[in-house]
Amino acid sequence: MPQLFCEIAFTKDTADGSPLWTDVTQYVQWWNGVRISRRRSHELDEVQPGTLALALDNTDGRFTAGRAASPYYPNVKLNRMIRIRAKWPGGVNLLLSGQAKGSDISLFSGSQGSLVVDTGVFPAGQTTSIRWIAGTLSNGTFLRIGTKSIASPTDEAYNVTAGVTYSIQCQARRDASFAATMALRVRWYDKNGAQISDTTGTGVTLTTSFQVITYSPTAPAGAVWARIVLVSTASTGGAVVIYTGAWQFEQAASPTAWVDPGQQYIRFTGFVDKWPHSWSNGVLGVVQISATDRQKLLSRDKLRGALAEEILSASPVFYYPLGEPEDATSAGNLAIVNQPDLITQTTGIAVEDALTFETKGGPDASTGVMLNPATTTDGKLLGVPMLYTALGGTAGMSLAAWVNFITPWSIDSRIIYADDGSDTTHVRVNYNPSSDTLTVGVRTASGSYVSTTTSFNLENSLHLVVVTLQLTGGNILIKAYVDGTLAINTTNATPVTVWPSLPRVRVGGLPGTALDPPQLMKGLLASVAGWNTVLSAAQVTNMYGARTAFAGELSGARAGRIATWSGVTRTAFDVGSSQMDRHPSTEQSPLAAFKMVAKSEGGIFFISGDDTATMHGRSRRQLPSTPTFTLTADQCGDDLNFTMDDQLLINDLQVSRSGKTVTRAINQASISANEGSYTASIDTLLYTDSEAIDRANYTLSTYGTPQPRAGQIRVDAHFIGTVWPQMLASEIGQRLQVTSLPSEAPASSLDLWCEGVAESITDQTWSFTFDTSPVRNTSLFILDDPVYGTLDANYLGW
Repeated sequence: MPQLFCEIAFTKDTADGSPLWTDVTQYVQWWNGVRISRRRSHELDEVQPGTLALALDNTDGRFTAGRAASPYYPNVKLNRMIRIRAKWPGGVNLLLSGQAKGSDISLFSGSQGSLVVDTGVFPAGQTTSIRWIAGTLSNGTFLRIGTKSIASPTDEAYNVTAGVTYSIQCQARRDASFAATMALRVRWYDKNGAQISDTTGTGVTLTTSFQVITYSPTAPAGAVWARIVLVSTASTGGAVVIYTGAWQFEQAASPTAWVDPGQQYIRFTGFVDKWPHSWSNGVLGVVQISATDRQKLLSRDKLRGALAEEILSASPVFYYPLGEPEDATSAGNLAIVNQPDLITQTTGIAVEDALTFETKGGPDASTGVMLNPATTTDGKLLGVPMLYTALGGTAGMSLAAWVNFITPWSIDSRIIYADDGSDTTHVRVNYNPSSDTLTVGVRTASGSYVSTTTSFNLENSLHLVVVTLQLTGGNILIKAYVDGTLAINTTNATPVTVWPSLPRVRVGGLPGTALDPPQLMKGLLASVAGWNTVLSAAQVTNMYGARTAFAGELSGARAGRIATWSGVTRTAFDVGSSQMDRHPSTEQSPLAAFKMVAKSEGGIFFISGDDTATMHGRSRRQLPSTPTFTLTADQCGDDLNFTMDDQLLINDLQVSRSGKTVTRAINQASISANEGSYTASIDTLLYTDSEAIDRANYTLSTYGTPQPRAGQIRVDAHFIGTVWPQMLASEIGQRLQVTSLPSEAPASSLDLWCEGVAESITDQTWSFTFDTSPVRNTSLFILDDPVYGTLDANYLGW
């Protein structure tokens, strides 16, 4: 059996938010079984959320929510991350294989210098080492296991128990340049991730031959996690190169013989649904844990339209979409930061219909506010007398608005105006239609600064104006972008290093003051936002791209965009083969958005065992690679079976495209052969009608004729030691092959797709059950190919 771990992240690292894993393996009631499931019943179904079920021994109450005496208090809460991890073959070495063998530079980092894997210089019994091109070392320069700073534990830390002795060893040598003295150091952290202390072993003066460096510290009181470094304990006379390998970290009083810890496989990562405490025989406390993978979190959140998500992803101080109903008199803020409404204000003589909400023509099919003043001084605008959280107080800020100047004045019109409440300090963004001049003006106690451009016409069509203002090196750097293109880029000297507070904001005009005239805007205004950061050019470009909700981008790019909006950082998305239409403007969950993209692509979306959001494009199955793993019939459970039925028979199909068009296709030969129609429908985000037609024809070609299908395939891996690497690496979307089938089977071997995996683990057994579908001959077109190159039998793009 592989070496098994159950770990729960009761808390997170305060520095980067990564989970701090606590080993609870000893409390799992393995004999009662641990069950993992991540599956779908067939290839046209959606992958259901992955689940985990297990029981924890709670005799001492450590898993009782709200119990102050628990060592995990107060973090026994809902949605704590939990994972099941395996190593094969496993052993005493707690490191990852690439660390133990010095074969993976992505698992190491230095406080200075650079790293490469060296295949020519390595310790005896090894084949690689880490070559640290360290430069000149000082006392305290180190090579760390892991890539993140040791200022906090991060998810690269190792779980330890206070009072227990651990032994660390590695081998190291230097090049022929300067002497170097190195030692092993451990940094210890408490249950909250705070540093307790550093302890350091005896230094070893390196030569040009590999030497063993060891250290056997005892974890101090309160220690829960540890990080390991190889540290210089003296300065070198010049640049030095150090080679190191054969690493081991183990729970032992002294180092034992080095062993390769084997490959790590994470079979499940999810979030605890509940902590139900019960008693067995009225004495023994038990917590029956259930957990669900990240699909659960993605199903609860909400995504808005593309423009709103792009603006919100940059964390604005305020964001007023201006999409209120026609009879509204104020506009609400959509930013996470709590702010008051923008309120309609009148300047000069009150004019009917001077400001009208719910006017069509905004970005991403949204509405905005139409400003129609009677004169340059008589009309309406929108303003916030006092923001709860003001602009300013930082070194940079940004302002943005969508505008369309319709039959405008021939004088300056104010788009956005933010000031300190007295007008003595302000930032203004103006447009003069007569000269096509965009102006960004700044007034501070030290003076006034104006930057202009005359290259852009903002009249009679929708435009995005973004202004960024950055204080750096005694200068103010003013940039303005129009429709994603840099229009202003000027620098002015200023003595301030932080923007003064600007709590008052007005848009679409300004009441007349002693210092400034009203200068009312005439036209459409939409999606006004402000930031206390400087937006990057890429952020501005994405914001402008959102005007069409990114219609036309490939499915992989769309999935990546959804991941960014929803805060998903671990992703593995194929590029995809289909263009997506507009991201829907109606609210939906990120999970629904991911699954719609995958369905439109003809692919699959799921969360893998290591918590990676994964989307496979259809090309994986249209041009399948060689099988990931192969099983013989006698390695499968005795319940192996085959069937041919009409579960997935389709010969009359409708494909809808973004709610715009519905395409119908039929397979008359299949209808005749199967005594009637088997209808189905597919909703997609496909970009073109032609692709919807191809999708329909491809589906009918694939599912118009039933094929024999294998049922679930069970493998009792504990009986077959040779299959562990294949079983532990198994995942949805892999191609597998079953060979040596009996003569009465449909064929002597079957090529199958893995559509789902279920696992049942006890202290002595581990069974894998695979949901499968047949690998089909596809109708992809390949130029000059004798099989896939005939236009009358294939569908371009599918």
